[in-house]
Amino acid sequence: MPLTPVMTDPESRRIQIRSKALDALRNAFPLPLRDKKIEVIDLKVHEKDFGPHDQKNALLSGGSLFEPVKGTVILRGADGKELERVKNFTLLNLPYFTGRHTFILDGNEYNVSNQLRLK
Repeated sequence: MPLTPVMTDPESRRIQIRSKALDALRNAFPLPLRDKKIEVIDLKVHEKDFGPHDQKNALLSGGSLFEPVKGTVILRGADGKELERVKNFTLLNLPYFTGRHTFILDGNEYNVSNQLRLK
């Protein structure tokens, strides 16, 4: 696993975060249930651009900055027949990576320099 520099420009890091989130969702589906299966297609991050004014308001009001990740969710039966389809379903809210290399969640600004993921 190659090491990547921590302090890259925010836009490049945002693109990397979005692509990794989409890859993780694609790998998580399909979800097998007892006699059904849940699939997801048409995954997309609805990109937003939060300026300094939006960031200040989120900090002062206790808000969070995030970009919704949406897709089409399909429920299939044991025979593979489509039972239900929900378009434009919000699967997760991806925290927004600010220009200061931070995330704003619940009015607090978090800076993550390293993160270990345990399997």
